[in-house]
Amino acid sequence: MDERSLHDDLLAISEWADPVSVPDPDHLDAHTVGDHDGAPRPGDAGRRVLLAAAAVLLVIGGVWVLTGRDDPATVAPTPTSTSPSTSTPDSTDPAGGSGWVETPPGPLLPRADAQVLWTGTEFVVFAGTDQAPCPVCDYASYGNTLHDAAAYDPATNTWRTIADLPDASSYIGTSAVVDGDVFWLSVRDPSTNSSGIDATLQRWSSTNDTWTEIALPAEVPGNPRLAGVLMSGLVLYPGTDEVGAFPDQLWAAGSWTTLPDDPLGPSYDRQIVDGGDAVILFAKSLTEAQNTATPSLVQGASLFSGTWETIPVSDQLYTPMTRLGDALYAPFGGGADGGEVGNWGRTVPNGGSYALDTHTWSAFPATTPEDLMGVVSSDGTAVLGVKGHVLHADAGSYSVIPTLPDGLGDQFGQAIANGDGTVFTFGGGLGNVRGGPGVHGRGFVWRPGTDPEPPSGDPAALDRALAILGIDPAGAPSGSLDLAGGTFCGYEVNTLDDSSQHNETGRSCFADALDRRAPAIFIEQLVTTEGQPVATVWRTVDGRGIYSVDETREALGSRAWRIGECVLAPTNGAVAFVCVDNGIDVNPTPTT
Repeated sequence: MDERSLHDDLLAISEWADPVSVPDPDHLDAHTVGDHDGAPRPGDAGRRVLLAAAAVLLVIGGVWVLTGRDDPATVAPTPTSTSPSTSTPDSTDPAGGSGWVETPPGPLLPRADAQVLWTGTEFVVFAGTDQAPCPVCDYASYGNTLHDAAAYDPATNTWRTIADLPDASSYIGTSAVVDGDVFWLSVRDPSTNSSGIDATLQRWSSTNDTWTEIALPAEVPGNPRLAGVLMSGLVLYPGTDEVGAFPDQLWAAGSWTTLPDDPLGPSYDRQIVDGGDAVILFAKSLTEAQNTATPSLVQGASLFSGTWETIPVSDQLYTPMTRLGDALYAPFGGGADGGEVGNWGRTVPNGGSYALDTHTWSAFPATTPEDLMGVVSSDGTAVLGVKGHVLHADAGSYSVIPTLPDGLGDQFGQAIANGDGTVFTFGGGLGNVRGGPGVHGRGFVWRPGTDPEPPSGDPAALDRALAILGIDPAGAPSGSLDLAGGTFCGYEVNTLDDSSQHNETGRSCFADALDRRAPAIFIEQLVTTEGQPVATVWRTVDGRGIYSVDETREALGSRAWRIGECVLAPTNGAVAFVCVDNGIDVNPTPTT
């Protein structure tokens, strides 16, 4: 469990303060590292403060349950998927272009809720539990803490075993990286008191592969978080002031220093992000949260040379938590309007970005997908989930996160991290349909890139697009995905009918092929308001435009493929598809 999981737990509990929306107890153990199965969860009333009673509910529900210090040698591996991926990793380029590609088998036991961190050269995987994550978890036990650890190098597509975690570790906690070394705050007893909580801080050295314990300060905050700050060191700080007033503390040069008190006052949803030459704190005011008539917006402050300075208040509800280049992002879609009581008269977005150089906030491009779960730019990637959409910040467009094979992306408990333009995920639940309940030990990598794949005559480009979009070619009408030696012009993903998300290069490629009576394919995928994809495969045949529509994944549609013939016409300078729908269901039996 990482900082994001801690953030989500607090957010979820704060939303449950409304007695009407108290969830089933099974949800309390559903730790998903970066996978939210949709958009972030805004409260019905716009904001709800974490109460002491809610914190008690969290402990009773088992989120902070101790898992013991079991010898990993005594832990039997849990089931892996009964349908292994058919992908074959490339020894030199494991990503193989677009889409998730499985890594070679690693030297780790299967697990859920692992810690995965990018050190600058490799992804380090450790901790986690063999307990199946909810909703298929078994409340008769809470699983074993796993102590084995390994590192994956995406450049060479190889794994190596690293030193096991010390016996003192549990799988509950928070982690960070500073100068290539991993810091792991393992929580044994989360009960907050005047001295904080019972925890152990361990450091893994990337140079000599050893774990050593670091003495903690006298006060370890309730809801602890760690942040690696480039110019300073390791920061230990409370994620909220609701469970007590604990200081922010810096570990550097082998000792702890208390940071100056920030100017934001009592706050919650506290998030510290590396600002390069400064420590950036984002939070939301506890005092303002008591007033439901106005939204509780993200505030911020910057600590430079020992002095705090406030930054402008945002117009968003979620705190930025990751940095790409000179911008800090809260890469989430959706928003809230305050609900029926105390309605704010407008929808305030959940996410947005903050520019470090200009000290300004920006909203995301129009028609932000509700399930936005990451951002990609020329400076790197910050993808937080294995499903949903990502924003291509340089282009101002969105694309769909590829679908993990074997239905693993629909489960819980995946761990995810980003580094060197690569997204890496490991482990998670199986689900009953994949041999579960249980957990798996498979790793996958994805390199989103920053530009759409150019038109290509390589059939593999079409195959990659189908994998990214989640289209099952087995159910497609005969010939609908046959390039016939022609050109794959690419794809686009639209929410509703927003032309700003059109791939004009791909559309022009297809229109040109049609004029030349040359074979070509272009795919347009629409995400419905219910978040369900409907894909249209456009194909040229002897100078005619043929389309095949995949409605197999759309609950309100035919649950089948249908075909028809179309013509193209330019509209407002763009290539628009205008069709005469004489289509019929070619797969009248609904696909389940």
